[in-house]
Amino acid sequence: MTLQDWWADARQRLHDSRFCRAWRYWRRRSTADDAVQISYELEGVADIYPLVSIAVLDAVEDAVAAGYVDGPDLRRYLRDACQEMAEAWDQSNSGAHERAIALACELAWQDRVVLTRLRVVETA
Repeated sequence: MTLQDWWADARQRLHDSRFCRAWRYWRRRSTADDAVQISYELEGVADIYPLVSIAVLDAVEDAVAAGYVDGPDLRRYLRDACQEMAEAWDQSNSGAHERAIALACELAWQDRVVLTRLRVVETA
């Protein structure tokens, strides 16, 4: 390992350290990765172990794979749908993203916004 490789590795470990995450949190510069890592670290302290998590980006990927057009409206309504589903989670994770997509469409429809679907994708 060269000195340059060692230095790059050390900088990466420092960047990922708890101290740096705490510093970014205090400066209100936390990243999504910081938030996820902090929540994992606090699960044991809080004695809360979620059965599943629903991520907006995963729901967006699933919606695009199902034929919806990726855009700001889709992301906004999926974010709202994922938040609403997290609040009313019933401990069954079957079809969580599909339910979030359906709820996003319903929320958009209530606001008179049509989320465009390019094609219907058959699922097995």
